Amino acid sequence: MENRIQIVSFKKPQQPARYGERFDRVSYAVNAYRNWDFVFEIPPTTILLEVPGPDSAATSGPAPPPVETRMSQLLHVQVFWQPQPGRTAIESTQTNATLLYCLFTGDDVIAYEGAGFVFFEQTWDGRGLQGRIESSDLVPTRFVNAPTDLFGPCRLEGTFRAEEDRGHVVAVLRELRSRLAAAARPVEAPPTPD
Repeated sequence: MENRIQIVSFKKPQQPARYGERFDRVSYAVNAYRNWDFVFEIPPTTILLEVPGPDSAATSGPAPPPVETRMSQLLHVQVFWQPQPGRTAIESTQTNATLLYCLFTGDDVIAYEGAGFVFFEQTWDGRGLQGRIESSDLVPTRFVNAPTDLFGPCRLEGTFRAEEDRGHVVAVLRELRSRLAAAARPVEAPPTPD
């Protein structure tokens, strides 16, 4: 089973765009609240990023050359309850998980958050979990610096196979909270004159 996610972007509602990503690593751990934390990762790679130039109507000079930057992706899925076949009624509108999908480009970060339905079971060899993100709806919620919003409101689904690695999951989530902390800080009010 591949760690593959499909995203349908509704940034242009009349023309939904489809994207697909294959995640290199999926790890999971059961947290202190007995919820399952899944971490999907695409490690940093170097990409060429087009730099917007000055208004082309105002100047006729050449566009600035692309710059090299690092890009990575992270999906955190937290599952609160798991359906039991034959004992739990299942319908397509249920949610049992929250999702946080982050795109990191240089120092820019954009986070898409939402809820969905995730089903998983132990692999046949008992060495991990395999499952499916049945459906989820996400919206962009947090911005660090000036990231580009690629998806707008979007729908995410996919398949995964995860290996248990508590230490790795805790470290990744700690780093994620640190990187998103700038988006959570309140904007300071300007000083008032005395």
